[in-house]
Amino acid sequence: MRLSRRTGHAFSEWPVILLFLLLMVPTVGILMFVMRANQLERLASRQLLLEAYRSQLRDVRARLTSRFDDLMKAARQANDTSPASRFASIVTDGMCDSVVVLDANKSALYPTVEIPPSAPITWPTNLASLWSHAEFLEFQQNSPHEAAHAYEQVVDAAVDPLLTALAYRGQLRCLLKQQRLNEGLELLVAWESNPAARNARDSDGTWPLIAAQVLWLNDAAAAGVTNDVIAKNEHIRQTLNDYRTVEFPAPQRRFLMKQWQQIDNSLAADVGAKDGSPAAARLPTLDAEELAAAWLTAEGRTPVTATLALSNVDDVWQIALSNDATTVLLIRGITLQQWFDTLLSAESSNPDVKVTLLSPSEVTASDAALMEDVGLPMRGWRIALQSDGLSATYQAEQLVTTWVVIVLAITLTIGALATIRVIRRRLQLAELQNDLVDTVAHELRTPLASMRLLTDTLRSGQLTEKQHVAEYLDMMAQENTRLTRMVENFLSFSRAKRGVSSLQLGAVDVADVVSAAVGAVGPKLYGPDCQLLIDVPPHLPCVHADRDALVAVLINLLDNAYKYSDPVRKIGVAASTCGDRIQLRVSDNGPGLTRGVQRRAFRRFYRGQRQLNQTISGCGLGLSIVKMMVDAMRGTVRIDSHAGKGATFIVELPISAAD
Repeated sequence: MRLSRRTGHAFSEWPVILLFLLLMVPTVGILMFVMRANQLERLASRQLLLEAYRSQLRDVRARLTSRFDDLMKAARQANDTSPASRFASIVTDGMCDSVVVLDANKSALYPTVEIPPSAPITWPTNLASLWSHAEFLEFQQNSPHEAAHAYEQVVDAAVDPLLTALAYRGQLRCLLKQQRLNEGLELLVAWESNPAARNARDSDGTWPLIAAQVLWLNDAAAAGVTNDVIAKNEHIRQTLNDYRTVEFPAPQRRFLMKQWQQIDNSLAADVGAKDGSPAAARLPTLDAEELAAAWLTAEGRTPVTATLALSNVDDVWQIALSNDATTVLLIRGITLQQWFDTLLSAESSNPDVKVTLLSPSEVTASDAALMEDVGLPMRGWRIALQSDGLSATYQAEQLVTTWVVIVLAITLTIGALATIRVIRRRLQLAELQNDLVDTVAHELRTPLASMRLLTDTLRSGQLTEKQHVAEYLDMMAQENTRLTRMVENFLSFSRAKRGVSSLQLGAVDVADVVSAAVGAVGPKLYGPDCQLLIDVPPHLPCVHADRDALVAVLINLLDNAYKYSDPVRKIGVAASTCGDRIQLRVSDNGPGLTRGVQRRAFRRFYRGQRQLNQTISGCGLGLSIVKMMVDAMRGTVRIDSHAGKGATFIVELPISAAD
């Protein structure tokens, strides 16, 4: 049990709570059923979509396997050529990122990592002194002019092609030190026109001519771009890319490729962009050369098999071209992914479906709903289909279903709360009616019992003195007035609720209204336990109101002040002007009203918490009648009160236009 905030009457919450549970339990059950059905529908739809895409994954797997088989077949076709040309053929055809050709002992044939030590050169007696003198002039005397002439003598006298080539290189070096670029180019032309000296190789396999050409190009490019520089730059590029007719050690090729790339980058405006490609693309095997060298020098090399496996180089996969593992293909993970993306781009697939290629290490961490094994030679690899966002239509259906559930939940909740609110009001009304019947019965029983007792006493003839008879008659009149006032309050409230108004607004004298109201309340206001203070200035303007209604307002306020004041009552009635309105104030010295009570004081049947002790008579209609009557007369009523300091009810009405 608790007090109603609306009326102040006792009200039990248990029926409302039970009703709330009775309504919410099936509501929650319905929502759970709908959500579960939605979940099952989603799972079923998802499974159907996955099955529909399983055939697509198998088709992609078949095409990926075919692509890999074509790669292996094309690589095997180059298996009967030299190691260097086999390397270049496989790499330039885009079959893989790099190739390593091994011998039966698994030693690298191409590319190799290091140049083997060169054997000492044995100079003929007639050339030894000339060669020593030329080196002395170049390196000790720092006399490139005389040294160039000495190297020229060696060229003329030498018979061995390697010695001739070394003398050409020394002479070119001295010419470049003197910035004699044109003579250096003429020397290179003479060297290239000598077949034996042109193809001469050092004891370690290095090629002196190509190194000399790059040396001249470096100095000539720094001096300025000419047609000779452009022509020589292109000639060197073609030579470095030629693996079939020109062979020299891979370390020298990689070193000279890097040097040429730096020179070509400096000539990018005139040379590098001449064929529309960057310098790196103009040496298509350089990256493969470096990748193979990294694979050969990496520690803990992984054994090579006919199955694609992760190598000892980060994100580089290896596979043997044949069972003897003499040719190893190296493929980066990003290259495999590009192959896969190319296969997918050729198929018109749903853009909402994401198909990916997963390496063996990625398979365990993947949350893909559907995966297909690629099979040999890519054992352990999977083609995966992501389950999120399989279909835009499916997502739209799920969105609609979700909104239906939300709307259903809101509707059921609002309906349940509205039903509970209506029933709660009905229960409150029933409680209110019961309290009203009890209150009215109590209020009627007391004056009726008093009047019956007084009537019986008078009829018995026991009172012989006229004074006593008059006193009894006065008491009966007071009880009758009390009953009449109560009935009038009910009638006034009933008429106001029905919108029936019998007010006759006009000029009303405030002093006359105050006098009539005080007289109607009775002698109790002048008793020994009550001090009444009236402050109505003379010549106060008339108010625009209904006289009887305004008297009823003051009677209710005075009666209320009398009932709720302290035992030694101090009640005040005052009137004053406030702009174009008249202000009537009825004050008391009672316990005062809190802000919460003030907000609800004018509600019908509200009596605060005073009704708990049942010591104060009334049914809670007085202030609500005051509010309705004042509103009908186009006035306002408010409360000025603080707890423990009494209360003042302030009524403001417009001044009559007649004044």
